[in-house]
Amino acid sequence: MKICDKELRIKGKLIRTAFLEGEGYQALEEPEPLLERLRKSPIRIDLFTFIQKLSETSPKYDYPMEWDNLAVLPVSTFEHCSTQQSGFEARNKAKHAEKKVVVREVPVDDVLVRGIWGLTIPQKGGGART
Repeated sequence: MKICDKELRIKGKLIRTAFLEGEGYQALEEPEPLLERLRKSPIRIDLFTFIQKLSETSPKYDYPMEWDNLAVLPVSTFEHCSTQQSGFEARNKAKHAEKKVVVREVPVDDVLVRGIWGLTIPQKGGGART
């Protein structure tokens, strides 16, 4: 579902919850126009969730809210991240991985987020988590 140029996902049958595609990566700057459109939508939405900018550490909106914990790292450039923010062990592993894997800088956009979102992560014991 697309409203106000934002892609929304809806889950649940008894209680229908709508959230931004890529929630956790996308903050909603102005929720009111989107909320108005949701209220007028023919699709029933019982609950709408969104996050505010990570840099805003106090509640910005007058809506019921819950705090959540996120592990985040500000990244200004690939060079700074790979030389200043990463420890020796991580840099060493990346250097060895370059023999088998191409490490390159890419723009942070919807294509990257969808690619990360769709990864299958192998777990101990042979199972996979998607």
